[in-house]
Amino acid sequence: MMTPQEKSIQLVNALYDGSNIKKAIALAMFVVNEIIESRKDDKHFDDRDFAKSSDYFTPHPMGFTYWKEVKNELFNFKQQEQ
Repeated sequence: MMTPQEKSIQLVNALYDGSNIKKAIALAMFVVNEIIESRKDDKHFDDRDFAKSSDYFTPHPMGFTYWKEVKNELFNFKQQEQ
């Protein structure tokens, strides 16, 4: 399983055309937002309550917490590029 940081790097690399890294980061952010938005009504997707109740919680790649962390990693990339 990829960590959120690894997944964010994979997304940016897949979308990078060799000339505009900022565009690749923005597209990756769009993809992650679409994943989160498309699953918002899925009760099994929202794992935030479970994440709060356990010190040993590891975000599952199909859960909200994982994709929120991927989004945070992308935001960090965006901040570094400015």
